[in-house]
Amino acid sequence: MIEQQDRRRATSVQSLLEGADRGDYTVPTTLQEARSAEALTSRALAEARADLEKLGTVSDAVMPLAKEVLEAARARRPLPDRSDRLAKLEQPIERARYRVDVLEHARELAARDLLFGTDPESIITEHLRPALAQVMEEVRDLEPKLEGRSVEGPQNFLRASAAVREAFNKLNDVAYRYDGIRAAQQAAGRLLDGPQVDTGHKFREFRDPTALGITIGGDARRFQPVPEHRLTRLVWTATVGKDEVWMPTPAEQDEQAAAYFERAEKRRFAGHTFATGF
Repeated sequence: MIEQQDRRRATSVQSLLEGADRGDYTVPTTLQEARSAEALTSRALAEARADLEKLGTVSDAVMPLAKEVLEAARARRPLPDRSDRLAKLEQPIERARYRVDVLEHARELAARDLLFGTDPESIITEHLRPALAQVMEEVRDLEPKLEGRSVEGPQNFLRASAAVREAFNKLNDVAYRYDGIRAAQQAAGRLLDGPQVDTGHKFREFRDPTALGITIGGDARRFQPVPEHRLTRLVWTATVGKDEVWMPTPAEQDEQAAAYFERAEKRRFAGHTFATGF
């Protein structure tokens, strides 16, 4: 079970690092250093294991020496002592084996540091939040440059000016970064084993979705104001949803969800009391 948990954690850490490598956001220096240390110790361990394998084992030399002893016995000569040869052969093998042992432990420590040495919450609060704020600002800056054209297809920009087409292309690039930032939020959340209350992630993107007219629960067929198209949705989020879009930690997400459910329960109870008189 522990190994399975570590594998899931490693997948999340790897996802965070890949997004940082793409330039979607930054990650703590400690995480970058931990990855470098794990990679370096892994390479050194592989090389040490290869060197040890090349040396073979002392047992590989036992049979030739045994044959020498047998020949002496057949000739009725004094039996030679070949233990000194084996001891000399053992020395470099033993050193190589010790090196492998040390590097195995070093690699294990580096791997644990990579998985547990960085606070995932700080990734959200100190790295993903600024990245999200920057993306939202860029989208708001690009929106008027699109001249009101629909961003739901490049065909809408075929006859647009070079400046407008450039704005559309930049919006596409920013959208990929936004997707990467939200994916990193999920990865960091998994490292924090959350959220526990908002398991449906209704409060992951917007602090109060209902303030934007978004339905939580109830009839899923009810009209939702959030556009479905990826680029249109991004522009809507940065403009219409600018006061509610956020980057919460799982704990903050749960707190907001719990507050909403508490208010909803009070409204339900009040409605029941009004309708029944009890």
